[in-house]
Amino acid sequence: MFNHSQLLISTIGDNPVDFVQLIARKNGGTPKEKTMGGKIWWKEIEYRGDFRLQQNLISNHYRILDQYDYRWHSSFDKEESLSPLYELQEVEK
Repeated sequence: MFNHSQLLISTIGDNPVDFVQLIARKNGGTPKEKTMGGKIWWKEIEYRGDFRLQQNLISNHYRILDQYDYRWHSSFDKEESLSPLYELQEVEK
């Protein structure tokens, strides 16, 4: 897979390898990694402290990023993504 392809990244709005793994698993729990912050292909859904839930405009999957744009969770299910968002907020306090 071409995980550094700018064409794929700009088309999907995410790392292509992570995207395929998300489809294969149908939920998140991926290791924390740096993202580009979602300035183009992502919609901000909810903020909790230093964490935010975003939705991809193309695939409609969700992810949680911290204030430094590191990914903490990915899922196709919004409700499944809200729980870790609240948990991360509580740990932050």
